[in-house]
Amino acid sequence: MMTLIQLCIDELPLTVHQLRYDRLVADFDATTQALCDFIGINWSPALRAFNKTAEARGVGTLSVSQVRKPLYDGGGQWRRFETQMAPALPILAPWVEKFGFLP
Repeated sequence: MMTLIQLCIDELPLTVHQLRYDRLVADFDATTQALCDFIGINWSPALRAFNKTAEARGVGTLSVSQVRKPLYDGGGQWRRFETQMAPALPILAPWVEKFGFLP
């Protein structure tokens, strides 16, 4: 899927904004400002309270418990499943390198 997405970005006349969760967690304001600029809306400090907004609006999806939580740095959690993921790690290796994640 990653290969297909990259191919589409490279070959099709698409206007794309790539938002990385790790950067969102590390620098929420700058990352959301770039997103707002891309879609043509004004940035607001109220964006920081996205989880409170979700609580107030009564989200009705299966992910409601996740939507209502603040962001968290989940980096490295995959290591708990490293044995199970071993067959996929060589496939993921180019993407780990591309995005600058630690192996």
